[in-house]
Amino acid sequence: GGNWTNKAGWLSGCDPCTGNGGQPWFGLGCTSGRVSRISLYQNNLVGSLPASLSGLTGLRTIQINGNAQLGGSIPAGLGSLTALIGIELDNNALTGGIPTTLGALTNLQQLILNNNQLTGSIPPSLSGLTSLLRFLANNNQLTGSIPTSLSGLT
Repeated sequence: GGNWTNKAGWLSGCDPCTGNGGQPWFGLGCTSGRVSRISLYQNNLVGSLPASLSGLTGLRTIQINGNAQLGGSIPAGLGSLTALIGIELDNNALTGGIPTTLGALTNLQQLILNNNQLTGSIPPSLSGLTSLLRFLANNNQLTGSIPTSLSGLT
């Protein structure tokens, strides 16, 4: 986080919900003392998304977008965060495939993955996203057909 645009509270070793002068660390929102939102739009993040994100079981939204030097794959463990209603990982440099595990997120309403370097095909497991309202994956390097199983999504 040394080059982050705003890193208030981060790396302080304090509670992420109160460690920034009684407030959450920059870009976090908390509910009942648990991280419920991550919003790090255009914050000059470098590296990859940590697998440890899957430990944030109260997480409802992830908005980590617009970080041109943020690469690596989307952690498969995000599929275990059943409270998620929004994932916005657009305009980064993410690689690899869309994790099949995301299909378990029955509360997910938004899955925004456009403008990355994702490869492979759209997983048929995304048909499990029964609350999905918006899915964007354009401007990637995806191949194959759109799975017919997605036609059941309303």
